This record gives sequence, C-alpha cells and structure tokens, in this order.
Amino acid sequence: MEGEAAIRFIDPVVFSICLPLWDTDKDGYITEQEISTIRSFPNTIFENRNDITSLDDLAKLAGYTYLNTFSGMTNLKTAHTGKRYSGNTIVTSSVYMGYKDCISLERITIDESIRSIERMCFEGCTSLKTIIWGGNEESIEGLAFAESGLEEVILPDGIKQIGGPYVQYTFSACKQLRYMEIGTKIELIKRGAFQDCSAMQVFVIHAITPPTLEGDSFKNNSCIIYVPDASVTAYKSANNWAAFSTRIKPISEKP
Repeated sequence: MEGEAAIRFIDPVVFSICLPLWDTDKDGYITEQEISTIRSFPNTIFENRNDITSLDDLAKLAGYTYLNTFSGMTNLKTAHTGKRYSGNTIVTSSVYMGYKDCISLERITIDESIRSIERMCFEGCTSLKTIIWGGNEESIEGLAFAESGLEEVILPDGIKQIGGPYVQYTFSACKQLRYMEIGTKIELIKRGAFQDCSAMQVFVIHAITPPTLEGDSFKNNSCIIYVPDASVTAYKSANNWAAFSTRIKPISEKP
C-alpha cells in the first residue's frame, strides 16, 4: 500500500460530518496523523441527528465534546464515548447529559480514560441493555442511568460513589433492572440510587465495611440484599441499612 493509511468509518453519516473537520489536506480521507492534531467537535454537531445509527467510530477520534452533544439521537443504536480532550489534557468524565433520551441506544462502550459517568448521561435511554465498561470508572453521578432499559448491571470494582452532590437517583426508575452487583471499593450510595427499580430481585454488594447509604435508595424496591458473610451483622445495624435488615443475607446464600 502506498501513501497514508485512511481510517475506515462504520457510519457513513458520521464520516460525512467528520471529514471536513479532520481532513486537513483535503484529499477526501482521514488519517491517523490528522486525527491526532484535531481535538474538538463543534458544539451541537451531533445533537438530534436522527440519521445516525452508530457512534462506535468515536473510538477512533479524540476530541472535546460538549454537554448534550449526542442527546436526542432517536435512531442511535450503538456508541463509544471516545476519548475527551480539553486542549492537550484528557477529560476523565463522560459528557453531561451526553446521550440523554437516545431511546434506541442498545449498547454503550465506555472509554478506558473515563473515571466518572456524568449527570444524566444516559437518562431516558429506554432501550439500553449493554454497558461495556472501560474498567477505570470511580463514580457514577446523579440520574446517569435513570429510566434506562438495563436488566443486569455489574459495576466495575473501582466504583467508590453512586450519585453526585447536586443530583442523585442514579439508577432510579429502571423498571426492567433485575440484578445489580457492586464491588469492594464502594463508599457512598446517594439518595434514591435504586428507587422505583420495581423489578429488582437481587442486589449484591462486596464491600466489607457498609458504605454510607442515603435515604430512599431502595424505595419501591423489594430486592434481597446480599453482603459479605462476615459483614451481615454490620450491615443489619448500619445507618439506613438497618431498615432492610430482614432482607440482608450472606452472599453464600445467593442462588
């Protein structure tokens, strides 16, 4: 092969949007070198675009994306968060309200650079079933997955906090969510985190020390709570956990 290797795009509409932004030599192609020099999308360039079905191409691009950037894309089915930059600095949070109300979104892949899932990022994504975690997430902010279509969620072990300082209710009203599992490092679960998850049957938490649990976290949620065997007594007596003492069981009893 002669010349520079061109980047192949999955979605032709995404390619048509990105071409004039990244094709600095105007040869009709986007190369890896061109991608490395341009690190910003114009604000709202993707917002409410109903002619795009995949944003998996963002895995190839490194650019700054603004709040609401991908919201309201009603035919979007799969997406990658991409790597976010501000100048030459990597931004370690996803986009605030980034994919809100993308009602056809079924699968999202989180880039490994992401440490925090921002507020309302996937709120109202009623078809969302699959999250491919980057593995370095530490917090999930308020309403991030509220009213989504998730059925089973196993969070990365590095998650320390669920819910943010301004907005909570992180997974609230996920009406199809049956199974939730949280790792060993969780320290704080903010108000209403799993409220109105009326289909939830099993909630597993691996933290030895009961994390701080704020009110209404399990309102309208009758799940069985499985905790480390050695910590059953601690959970049953911990603040706010004690209200669910009859539902707290050792992990060894989980079916």
